[in-house]
Amino acid sequence: MSRVREITLVNAIPPEDNQVNTLIQWYALSLGLFSARDRDKTCFRIFLELLRNSKNHIAVSSEDLSLKLKVSRGTIVHHLKKLENSGIVDSQGNRYFLTSESLEKLANELRKQVNEIFDKIADVGSELDSIFDSLLKR
Repeated sequence: MSRVREITLVNAIPPEDNQVNTLIQWYALSLGLFSARDRDKTCFRIFLELLRNSKNHIAVSSEDLSLKLKVSRGTIVHHLKKLENSGIVDSQGNRYFLTSESLEKLANELRKQVNEIFDKIADVGSELDSIFDSLLKR
């Protein structure tokens, strides 16, 4: 069975200024890295830490992130799994890293995955339409 992807996209209003912090927050918001349950913005903070490390070609452990962000390892692992399931983060052993060192490449890879999902949905939709059409003609 293929791996399940859960990709959250938010159609957020682009920022009017080009401040780096504002742009990073918009990018993360658009990828669904903020949620009402995550009051401390832990997922966003993990993403930032992974981004910093990916630019230096460093993969980090959940323990490293826990110590750096002062958040329980369980919480870190929870968010890392969410990020892995969405295709934003990958792992080798117990080390985690962004799936791409470039945010542009990351967005393009996610777009490709989303398009593949919609292609499958459209194919099944077409098949269902044919089935329903044949049932209605009886």
